Amino acid sequence: MWLEDFIKPENESTDSWHKEEVQQLLDRYYNGEKNANMCKMLMMFYRMRGDEQNARRFGNEMIERLNEEKPSDPEYFKWEYYHNMGRLNVFYQRWDAAVSNYQEALKQDEVMETYFEMAGCYCYLKDMKNAEKYGLLALEKSKEDDDEPNYMWKDIGRLLASNKKFKEAIEIFSEYAKYNPTEWYPLYCIGQCWQDLGDQYRALAYYQKVLAIKPNSPHVLNNLGALAINEDARIQEGIDLLKQALEHIENESALKTTILINLSRAYAQLTDYEQAEYYKMLMLQNLGFPVEMVEEDDDEEDDENEAYDEEEPETEF
Repeated sequence: MWLEDFIKPENESTDSWHKEEVQQLLDRYYNGEKNANMCKMLMMFYRMRGDEQNARRFGNEMIERLNEEKPSDPEYFKWEYYHNMGRLNVFYQRWDAAVSNYQEALKQDEVMETYFEMAGCYCYLKDMKNAEKYGLLALEKSKEDDDEPNYMWKDIGRLLASNKKFKEAIEIFSEYAKYNPTEWYPLYCIGQCWQDLGDQYRALAYYQKVLAIKPNSPHVLNNLGALAINEDARIQEGIDLLKQALEHIENESALKTTILINLSRAYAQLTDYEQAEYYKMLMLQNLGFPVEMVEEDDDEEDDENEAYDEEEPETEF
């Protein structure tokens, strides 16, 4: 899928926070040296650890202290509060609550990260119209704030591609690739967009660029195998490419599932139903289903030549 892992709801690392510094903050806090900035720091620390109770405790106290301290930039502290509460709700996958927090944060300051994370929440809510809206607002803000494309551009491109706006996505991926020539992923995405547009020649050109940076890329080998099978009916060549992709895969379970599905369907097109069933069982096993495997027989030849129409294998997005 184009939007797999658009936002990863997981704890952020607190490795950069020195234990002694955090302890000093807590000591000062309990000794009565409390202020809004100290509460903000402790709110962020506990939010990054996924400690909702303490994150909310220090966040709420930070807001209370604004009335007493009357800082020159209260909007900054309020933005920090709502944005951090939004991230906390993202961690617990409470998407509607996160959206509400981010909307309040934007009332304080129109920050690129807030627009971007709202787009991710709407993706999980399957509201792709709003996901695209806030993704494009994040992109616009990024262009105002930065001289070069940042990491968000890739995900915004994926968001547009998921809405089948492939040419707009290609423009974003191309601009990002111009400033990041050693990264293979945006080039792969451009190739995938051209493949989805039905232009296999441009897709192949970009897949070759990826292989120049990352030889034996399982993403590209999977797509090349699918193209060989679907577009040119070179089924055996496609199978060889898919098996090569399988050999070079690392820990990407979703991609492995797609490759195994493609292999099962390719063998079905050759009417080699035993091999089709074998890779189907591997796919189910990869998904976590308990299956009883039969050993693959590489020496067995299939004398049947008649193929039947099968649904086109999915390419990896």
